[in-house]
Amino acid sequence: MSENDIKKLLAALSLNYPATYRDMRKEDKITLVRLWMDAFGNLDTEIVWQALRNYIKTNKYPPNIAGMQEQIDLLTARDNTDELWQALMKAIRNSGRDARAEFERLPEECKTFVGSPAELRALGNTDLTTVNTVTRGQFYKRVEVIQARDKAREQLPEQVQRALNKVPRIGGKNDIPSRR
Repeated sequence: MSENDIKKLLAALSLNYPATYRDMRKEDKITLVRLWMDAFGNLDTEIVWQALRNYIKTNKYPPNIAGMQEQIDLLTARDNTDELWQALMKAIRNSGRDARAEFERLPEECKTFVGSPAELRALGNTDLTTVNTVTRGQFYKRVEVIQARDKAREQLPEQVQRALNKVPRIGGKNDIPSRR
């Protein structure tokens, strides 16, 4: 979204919620545009407009950034946990041949969950019933957290991402790879 798009979006909000924006000072409007640019400037204009339309239809009060983000998340969310589990199971089954190659082919979320080719090989040596019950349950709980963390990281400015990559993790391992 461009700054002009954000201004149009906020103008639409001021028409729909006039009492909220009526007495807003010019400096506050400038700050509001900057805040919304930081939050939504990297998103597709049509997605943000649709989120606004959806929000306005169901809410009596104007959205803040969190309210808009909630609507955007509803529009863009894709639950692919089953697909990720299937990819992990395939890698587990094939890990006896070449655990490193299988690990490298995994989606990032699965790599984060497993941790290393050695751990993938260990899962391959685990009883299949245990993998399909215990490990699967752990995976389904953990993958949502991994995806939320990755999404939050992707929305950070690049300099903040670089700074976070330098922060040592427990055990000295940085388990949050940069997507750039």
